Amino acid sequence: MSNFKVKLNTKIISLLIAFSISILLIRNSISPEIRFDEFALGDKTSSYFAIKNDKPIHFDRLTEKSVEEINKGWIQRGSKDVVFILGNSQTHSINQMKTDELNYVKLLSDSLSKNIDILAHTFPNANTQEMLFSYLYFKNNYPVKYLIIPLFFDDFREDFVREYFFEYLIKNFHKNEKYSLIQSKIKNISRSDDSNAGIDGTYQEKSERYLNNKLLTFSELWKSREKMRGDIFIKLYLLRNSFFGINASSNRKIIRNVYNDNMNALNHILYDAKENKVNVILYIPPIRYDIDIPYDSNEYDSFKSEISKISDSFTNVKFFNLEKIIPANYWGMTESTNLSSEAEYDFMHFQYSGHKILFQELKNIIEQHFK
Repeated sequence: MSNFKVKLNTKIISLLIAFSISILLIRNSISPEIRFDEFALGDKTSSYFAIKNDKPIHFDRLTEKSVEEINKGWIQRGSKDVVFILGNSQTHSINQMKTDELNYVKLLSDSLSKNIDILAHTFPNANTQEMLFSYLYFKNNYPVKYLIIPLFFDDFREDFVREYFFEYLIKNFHKNEKYSLIQSKIKNISRSDDSNAGIDGTYQEKSERYLNNKLLTFSELWKSREKMRGDIFIKLYLLRNSFFGINASSNRKIIRNVYNDNMNALNHILYDAKENKVNVILYIPPIRYDIDIPYDSNEYDSFKSEISKISDSFTNVKFFNLEKIIPANYWGMTESTNLSSEAEYDFMHFQYSGHKILFQELKNIIEQHFK
């Protein structure tokens, strides 16, 4: 069979699978609210975003409302110098969370000097291209004196800046020359109505908007189309993982061009931090070591070595390897990442006791190296 026929058959099969799942979802009800990032955590891990004096100091999405609340809170607390924390879901998630348990962001905020403020922007699978966008915005709008970045080998496989987490910045700043480095990496820049993205002010736009409005009047299913997308993506994600035998323990190889783009973004962060006298803490984050980790050992060792060498070239940067600081009994299990019902090892999220350990490590680093 020719390559063309193989590719064509593959595409047809993919479309049939997607269509079948869509029909099943429509017939078996659509969940009213779905967030893919929350789904990926499973029901054994909970998100926790810190607040102080009823205002957020820790957030995932940058919307007009959240940006306004962040700024109000910072002003109310005295417009102090800022420790800015970037990261992924490890920072804002607590495995087997119990009442009154906190994450390390809140613990740091409650324990550091009264002359410093904490702000944290963390979101699932955060890559350094996205971190660069976030860092530039907060550095340009707040007196950031300290920057803390965990560098997850996994997230160097992630590409592009996601509109979902950067709605406000993309709407207001993506054409600003200060953000030129990541303009080409912004994914899905669109109007507020995503379903009409790419349609200009022509007869097509007018007719589609007219038909949309009429359909919204008559069809509950049409109203649910955005929610359906989330359900469909999740089912396809699980189906893909089942088909290829992927689970939380699967070995993940480097995607070289994406890895290089993320390493380049990290270098831009560090150069800018040096020019603006921002002290930086880079660390290899905790990962469970009681079982084989899902990385190629040679690639992972090379990654850690590269980060260490980069850090050594900047006088304002301190690098720490914290990968083994959390004991095995403080980790947990996660929901299946495919269509099976079996729980899987969670390599990313630990319990409250783990957050206390990481908090103490970071607190000691800040106090010992940046006074």
